[in-house]
Amino acid sequence: MLDEVVLITGLNLIKNIMIEKQYGKINLVRIDKVKLLQVMANILRNAKDAVMESSNKDKIISIKTSIIQDKILIEISDNGIGILPKDTNKIFNYGFTTKKSGHGFGLHTSALAINVMGGKISVSSEGLNKGTIFTIELLYTEPR
Repeated sequence: MLDEVVLITGLNLIKNIMIEKQYGKINLVRIDKVKLLQVMANILRNAKDAVMESSNKDKIISIKTSIIQDKILIEISDNGIGILPKDTNKIFNYGFTTKKSGHGFGLHTSALAINVMGGKISVSSEGLNKGTIFTIELLYTEPR
């Protein structure tokens, strides 16, 4: 599914962005695929914008998945423009944006969708020009 999102967002077509994938072994899982696709597409588009705005020569977006105990972890990181520490606790608020042309709905809607699926989403950044990491935690439930 994560490979589908890379295709949907067109990240695979942007020559100067490297997509690193580290997919852990995850068996079939019961999840709202449409909601998760929307969340992942939003986060990957934001990561694309962040690396394109950065002055880094090497523009990298990483997608990593793993299972720890009964949780699926999806981590999307980039080496883009980062987020000010004072903004990380507001990034999921309705209407909050760090983009000039942003509207502040995407990450808020993403957080709501992850919450409805019983999961958590968090963000970390060491500051401007230090990249960003979004982490999604979902309960691992096998299909019946």
